[in-house]
Amino acid sequence: SSLAITAIAMIDVDNFKTINDTYGHLKGDEALKNVSRALKEALGNMPGNRMVIYRYAGDEFVVVGTNSNIEIINFAKRRIADQLKEFNRVSDEPYKLNISIGVASGICKNDVDFERILKQADEDMYQQKMRKKARKNAISNNVTQPNQSENNTESLPKVATK
Repeated sequence: SSLAITAIAMIDVDNFKTINDTYGHLKGDEALKNVSRALKEALGNMPGNRMVIYRYAGDEFVVVGTNSNIEIINFAKRRIADQLKEFNRVSDEPYKLNISIGVASGICKNDVDFERILKQADEDMYQQKMRKKARKNAISNNVTQPNQSENNTESLPKVATK
């Protein structure tokens, strides 16, 4: 059996529920289409690597690259982020699109290996979401509590694992 290195990016649209609740489900659907277009733009001409994009569930997407490694998927991750920054810069939509991306790679011989890599990418994405929330909370705490000691590192919440 041949061994293939597979790289996976798990992508979640940040604050998608807020877009849906604030602007309605039609705008939510439009937001998902805009993310999909950004993914296609970013990954459509990856040099020497074919990336396949899947809608995974709700507001999540998965990008799978066969014969790819962690460096290639991290390069893809940067291209996706750049594409969404450009969308947010030029778009007249009432919302901004932000995503969390987790990545993983490994030797993939069978479905069990694929599931393991997918789970690692999902866990990496979840950790990124938690870090973003912690930063946002820390910024909010500093704005609302300006007298808080700058050396107080206990104000950041502990990151829980799934």
